[in-house]
Amino acid sequence: MVLRTALWCVPVADLGGVARHVLDAARTGVPGWRIVVLCPEGPLAERLRALGVPVLVGPVSPDDGTRAAVAAIRDALRRLRPDVLHTHLAFADLAGIAAVQGLRSGRG
Repeated sequence: MVLRTALWCVPVADLGGVARHVLDAARTGVPGWRIVVLCPEGPLAERLRALGVPVLVGPVSPDDGTRAAVAAIRDALRRLRPDVLHTHLAFADLAGIAAVQGLRSGRG
């Protein structure tokens, strides 16, 4: 079975609510999907690596600013060419929308 790739953009580094959700999903897996997580360096990235989840580190938190986050997401999309971009929390939702503007789909 060929796995599809999902880039999950998670704009937090610490182990709060959304990070725990991401860790739970990483532990159990998503059938048919390879998950790659884009997040700031920190405890979440460390835990994901320990689980064997591919991690891309980038300036995607609100503290990094919208321009940096959009550029980091766009760069990850261009390099990885995932089937889907999945964002967590409002900041990543908006940065993700801006990042995909003008890009072709990952497989198109």
